[in-house]
Amino acid sequence: LVLVDAWQPYASQEDLDGHGGAPSSWNYNAMDEQCEAAFHAAYGRVRAYQQLHRQTGVQIHLLRAPAAQALAWMRDGAFELIYVDGDHKYAQVKSDLDHARRLVNPHHGVICGDDLERLPDEQSLALARQHLQRDYLGAPHRFHPGVCLAVHECFGEVQMADGFWWIHCRDGQFTTESLPKSA
Repeated sequence: LVLVDAWQPYASQEDLDGHGGAPSSWNYNAMDEQCEAAFHAAYGRVRAYQQLHRQTGVQIHLLRAPAAQALAWMRDGAFELIYVDGDHKYAQVKSDLDHARRLVNPHHGVICGDDLERLPDEQSLALARQHLQRDYLGAPHRFHPGVCLAVHECFGEVQMADGFWWIHCRDGQFTTESLPKSA
């Protein structure tokens, strides 16, 4: 299991100012100030889990680095499951998904993530293209524009339930069809 996060401030100036669309109710300054504490909390939980489950042999690697840098070091096709939940701005999500497409096992793999509050349609895609540097658009839109646009560009259709999305890779093709059950 490999966990990658930079644990560094990520709010754009547009997020901090609330420009380019309805402001979010989130306090981005407070979130950005908690990066170090979040890293220490994650490290502590991983270490506690490994100590509690020592006999299982589960290996957990915690990489503190920007995703594009850390993912570039990894071998193509190395993962059967990739969960994407990083910076929500378009360029970063697109980069994460491009790496995920390369890193997923082409014979039987799943790429999934969260923060896709709505399946892309022409209206949401047009709005997303206007707000590439925003993390989240509050009311009345209530969605992560970068996630919406990048998922659409990388995969077209995906399966989605309650903001959680997924797509399968089977024989080098991405599909929304379920993976066959193992015999």
